[in-house]
Amino acid sequence: MDFPEITKFEEVKIDAPTSVVTVAGFEDRAKAIFEELASRDDADAIQTGAGIRYKPFNERNDVEGMKNGMASIGLSDDSTESLVFDRHDPDSFEPIFEAFLESISEEHILLDISGMSKLLIMVTLDILAEKDYSVTIFYAEAKVYTPTKDEYTDTLQSRDDSDRTPAFLTHGIYDIVTSRGLSSALGSDQPMIVVAFPTFNHQELMALASELSPTQLVSIEGIPNRKEDYWRKESIRELNEGVESHIHVDWRETSTFDYGSTTRLLNNIYNEYGDKYRMILAPTGSKLQTVGCLIFRRQHQDTQIVYPVTREFSETYSQGWKATWGIELGNIDDKIVTDGEEYQQKISELRSKIEDINDSVKDT
Repeated sequence: MDFPEITKFEEVKIDAPTSVVTVAGFEDRAKAIFEELASRDDADAIQTGAGIRYKPFNERNDVEGMKNGMASIGLSDDSTESLVFDRHDPDSFEPIFEAFLESISEEHILLDISGMSKLLIMVTLDILAEKDYSVTIFYAEAKVYTPTKDEYTDTLQSRDDSDRTPAFLTHGIYDIVTSRGLSSALGSDQPMIVVAFPTFNHQELMALASELSPTQLVSIEGIPNRKEDYWRKESIRELNEGVESHIHVDWRETSTFDYGSTTRLLNNIYNEYGDKYRMILAPTGSKLQTVGCLIFRRQHQDTQIVYPVTREFSETYSQGWKATWGIELGNIDDKIVTDGEEYQQKISELRSKIEDINDSVKDT
């Protein structure tokens, strides 16, 4: 399949009645969309909006900043809705978001994933795909990602117990959750393979391995978009290598930025393991990798999605934003080939080859 390109957001056109969906986050980049839209001539195409608040409530999530941001792009209280996403109960969000979509007339959604959790990205995009909305992704790339290299090194060197692996960015695991829309009951009698993305919190990968007890674990390492961040891939591997003492790990890698490469890799893994294993996918990678995960899941709906919900977030997560990007996905399901369609396509190609062979035999 052909994947829409990631382009600078300033090159993305907003030429149809649009509703913007964003979230009150604690990262600076959660406010980037409002600065970008405030300076655009075509921002008047945005006629309604939804601001999502997280539950359990964290006072660091800038709800007031989100409200002010909506006002700064000309959206009044009457044209915006406040929605709640419960991190501990993602199923409760589906009827809330569907009710919002039914209340608006716009068929194009500008979805700001910059401050969204990976599970919220999956749930929201899945509903938009199911309802056949046209979608444009907005993504603000952080200027500084934490931990920095110095912070990482200092933490390792200053720990009291050298055998204890520290966790960065997030701490602890509350539970491993899923949502009805991303669940699958197919192949439950098959052995399980878990596909996940290692992070600076090694407890996520360990929880998936210990709680789900899969036969096989595929760990997809992220190749950073910027060369100065390449050290992060090696450090994340260092933090997560301990999982190999519990289960065999098949290490793979893909870009943290090119969402299409994530979808292609997941398809390769599915083709390799899908006949023998029930596939469980945990979208714990980057936000753009999560977009790739959703496209893969729309193609292979026998894949079960799970997500390790963490207990705490670090005081520093990222700082500022460096660049803003857009992906004009359009109607998501129009871009993918489902398993059944792929099978029929292969059958059609095979028949054409057989006919060509028969024709060549007749000619001789």
